[in-house]
Amino acid sequence: TEADLAGADAMVVAYMSEDPLLISLFESGKNIHMFTATHILWKGTSEEEIKADREFHKKQGTDTRSKYFIAKKVRHSGNYLASFVSLQETIGCSAAQAKHYLHTFYNFSPNLTKWHNEIRSQLKSNRTITTPLGRKRIFLGKFDEDMVREAVAFGPQETVATVINTGINRVYKYLCPIPEINIINQVHDSMLVQHPKAWREGVHEALRALLRVDITIKNKTFFIPVELKSGNNWR
Repeated sequence: TEADLAGADAMVVAYMSEDPLLISLFESGKNIHMFTATHILWKGTSEEEIKADREFHKKQGTDTRSKYFIAKKVRHSGNYLASFVSLQETIGCSAAQAKHYLHTFYNFSPNLTKWHNEIRSQLKSNRTITTPLGRKRIFLGKFDEDMVREAVAFGPQETVATVINTGINRVYKYLCPIPEINIINQVHDSMLVQHPKAWREGVHEALRALLRVDITIKNKTFFIPVELKSGNNWR
């Protein structure tokens, strides 16, 4: 079973930037990347069209060319102040197209720019950024845009890492004493657990509970939902 913190980074950014629209989308269980595709980058395109495009590219082995993948990477790039060159290389488009995607995204996301400026001001003040879960980092060296990018990414990414690591520690403590259950891998916001097929429902229920970590940001408390997938092998 793979337990994945669904939309983790984007959710934390939404609360840190106090974006009421995005927060409402997450609270109603909407897919933020689907929203980015249908309401920002390709207005008027239906979710069914985006899903069909994604499925087509999946079958062709060209997942990174799908509109869904592009929407996900544009949001990630915009959230973390990535350059158009970085986005261009990630999705394999022209420089002009990458600039257009980011320009369109930022025009739709005024709260994001405000949050970026808050991080910049905090760095100028004391070079210290504290995550919602209390972890601190002091940024040393030359103050420049690379430092700002690192500081912007630190809060959300460190928070997500803390959540998944807290969950992994709980799984190790409460499930792994059972010989048939093993943790076999971790990627940034997900973990892989091996268990007997017949135990699937029980393990899934336990994983949802053990990976829940409440986060409070600017007087709003939430938790990142866990998406579970099972199969006979890692693929």
